[in-house]
Amino acid sequence: MITSLYYLSNLGHRFCELNRLWKCLPFRLIKLPGGRTTSEMTMLVERIRLLHAELSELLRLFSLGYGPVLLMYFTFNFTHALIDTFLFTIYRDFFISGYFFPYIFYIKHIFDMISIIYVTSWVIEEVRIIIKVF
Repeated sequence: MITSLYYLSNLGHRFCELNRLWKCLPFRLIKLPGGRTTSEMTMLVERIRLLHAELSELLRLFSLGYGPVLLMYFTFNFTHALIDTFLFTIYRDFFISGYFFPYIFYIKHIFDMISIIYVTSWVIEEVRIIIKVF
C-alpha cells in the first residue's frame, strides 16, 4: 500500500512539474526578442512531449501492475468490514462493550483507501491538464 502511494505521488509530482514547465512557454510559441530561437522552442516542445509520453507509459505500467492488486485489496477489505459489521449486529449480546478495538483498524483501512483514491484522482487530473493543451 505504501509503495503504491509513493509511486503514484512521485508520478503526480512529475506530471505537475511537466505542467508547470508547459505553462512557462510563451503563448502560441512566438519568438520573443532576446529569447529562444524557433528551433530551440521546437526542441523544447518535443522534449516536453516525449517526457509526457514516457510518464504516461509509466502510469500505464503502474495501472497494469498494481491495478488488480489494489482492486483485490479494496474488495477484500470492504467484504471483511461488511462481514464484521453483520456479525456485530447479529451477535451484539455476546460482545462486551469494550470490544471496539478491532474497529480501530477500520479507520486505518479507510484512511489508506481514501489516500490512494485521492492521489490517483490527483495524478489523473495532472495528466488531463497537459492533454487539454496538446
